[in-house]
Amino acid sequence: MDWIPYVEGLAVGLAGWAAWLSIPRAPALDWERLFKVSLSVGVWAELEAAATDATSIEAQWRNTLQDAVPYHPAGRLWREKLSGPDAFEVPVPALSGERALLEALSRLDTPEARYDRLFGPTAHATDPAVAESLGDPRTLGDAYDPRRLFGPDADWEAVAAWSPAVQAGLERRLEHIVVLELGLPADRSVGSVLGNVRHHSAHDPSDAPDGGWMALFEAPSDRLVVVLHGSMLRAWLHTLTQSPALVDRGVLIVAVGGAPAADDKERQELTELLESEALLPELQRRTPIAVVDDIHPAHPLVTGMAPIRLDTTDPARLGVRWVDLGPLPVDRVPARPLARALVLTSVFLLAS
Repeated sequence: MDWIPYVEGLAVGLAGWAAWLSIPRAPALDWERLFKVSLSVGVWAELEAAATDATSIEAQWRNTLQDAVPYHPAGRLWREKLSGPDAFEVPVPALSGERALLEALSRLDTPEARYDRLFGPTAHATDPAVAESLGDPRTLGDAYDPRRLFGPDADWEAVAAWSPAVQAGLERRLEHIVVLELGLPADRSVGSVLGNVRHHSAHDPSDAPDGGWMALFEAPSDRLVVVLHGSMLRAWLHTLTQSPALVDRGVLIVAVGGAPAADDKERQELTELLESEALLPELQRRTPIAVVDDIHPAHPLVTGMAPIRLDTTDPARLGVRWVDLGPLPVDRVPARPLARALVLTSVFLLAS
């Protein structure tokens, strides 16, 4: 009968659709929250290890968070909220508490006062959502549970202790990764918190070993993660545009603080680099560029790593995606918790 081929075609199509739906996919995460929670856990562990009076740990921890780990669950697009809350158009759907937050910010006259209400002591004192958002990480649910990546013994308590199970899980996930660090201090190095990961440190992208950066790889399966000071970002991207083989090896870039573009001209150059088809890997994927924006609470809008808007470009022609890890006064954060949080967040990103 004439309709039989159509029924058969529909059956095949439904079977294919069901198979596609059955493919496991990484859950969507709030990357800034994961990074800041990882920092929070590490700060607590540092204070606990140094404490002589257990009753003071929580007070010190909360003081450190409000001083050095800015986060608000409704704080997306925080620069726009600080600079012009009255003109801010809330994306749909609004986040919980976002409209009330904007009203509170609108009553304040300066970006500095708004920063305090959004992230600082006033936020922690008056907004329960802020005080709770970086608390017990177990409340974040299964998607954020480190055990799903690192094994049954690698829970958040083990992350805080930086236990052998956590380190072994991280090292297993990084087995085929070479970590290149550019312009970072030694105490924020991957090597300072993980002993069995291949890593190479250099001052800048021009400081390649003999044979160039491809000489870092020992096997065809090796891939590259670059962790760099933000001032190195443009130079590294330019290096990538000259080497398709290096583009194919790269799976993640993490930029920590710094200013990749000092003026509008350099900012335009950075945008053009990010949109360059020379950064398209051979396989159809987009390499994450995870960015920590180094700020000072006294001058919160004087920022070196403002987000680059790439969403107006056809995503299929983009080789990278910008992942904003939010603001952070980098020099106020203890180095070891920062290095650990960067490693943990990087491995979650690689699994996404």
